[in-house]
Amino acid sequence: MKKYLFIDTWNGEGYSESNAFVEEHANDIDAMQRCIELADENGSTGEHKGFFKTFVAEKNPSLISISYTTFCDEGANDGEDWHDAGMISVEELKPNLVGVLLEPNINDYGLYYDKSEWKSEVIDDIVNGSEELKEDQDTSITGQCHHTDDRTMIALEIEDIDGLKDESSIDKNPDNYELEEDGGDGVEYEVYTHIEHGYNVEIDIEIVRDWDSIRKV
Repeated sequence: MKKYLFIDTWNGEGYSESNAFVEEHANDIDAMQRCIELADENGSTGEHKGFFKTFVAEKNPSLISISYTTFCDEGANDGEDWHDAGMISVEELKPNLVGVLLEPNINDYGLYYDKSEWKSEVIDDIVNGSEELKEDQDTSITGQCHHTDDRTMIALEIEDIDGLKDESSIDKNPDNYELEEDGGDGVEYEVYTHIEHGYNVEIDIEIVRDWDSIRKV
């Protein structure tokens, strides 16, 4: 079985819930078939009927993206037949993935494998331009939809992606982490940052009292 990353974007009502998730499939053909099934489900819900267009994804020539457009009832939407559009894409999951940027308004996405590029091209754009952060500085930067002057952005890191945020996906090699400044309470747990991928983890700690070293003070 191989792990595949599915990207689900939608520019209609509910676009802020566009997401990415990981599933296991036997091979590329099975993963592409699953992609078709998901697009069929999304494009056929309720009274909407989907129009499908398949094309080879430029980001990975062995897999595909499927775009679909739903249309509303005749005479609605100022006489326009076509209503909203979405896209389901599938990529083979690579182990060094740092984050996924979704842009649901244009049904596009980007995969990032370099921590510095992720920060400069995605996180910094959100921090400096998000309307949501201007209204509430406690708003989460990742895992939530943000609007800047010219973009709609959803930044997903490992812990935001279903199928990756489980315990089995966490690197347990202590050499790959560094202690966060002021991370944890110093008594029951500490917070470390993964040096390569940038995600945070909590580690339980235990204080051991050495009674052999007892001395008066």
